[in-house]
Amino acid sequence: MNKQSEFDELVSFLSVYFRNNFKQTLDISTLTRETTLEDDLMITGDDSDFFMHDLVDTFKLDASDYDGSKYFRGEGFDFIFPLLRFFLGQKKWMPTPKEKKVPLTLGMLEQCIKNGKLV
Repeated sequence: MNKQSEFDELVSFLSVYFRNNFKQTLDISTLTRETTLEDDLMITGDDSDFFMHDLVDTFKLDASDYDGSKYFRGEGFDFIFPLLRFFLGQKKWMPTPKEKKVPLTLGMLEQCIKNGKLV
């Protein structure tokens, strides 16, 4: 496979995935190697688990070293930190701390397909 064909196959996979799983048409003309799964395509939480599983199956990738928590935030609402703020008497709004995640881009996934290994 050449450099463009892996990316084209990934884009084709994304298009079919969005149609089948989200009942949406993905505008593939906007996708670049810098497109992120979480921020740009809104694939996060449980959706990211299902997506990565299908990606691994479709492209026959080795996922033995893959750790999704490195790239994706979990599902759900954090209610503990706001409660602590309330009981500690903090009246002004304070942002909930968020763990920094590595943005997983289509270019990174393309490289995984080339290498046959999900990292």
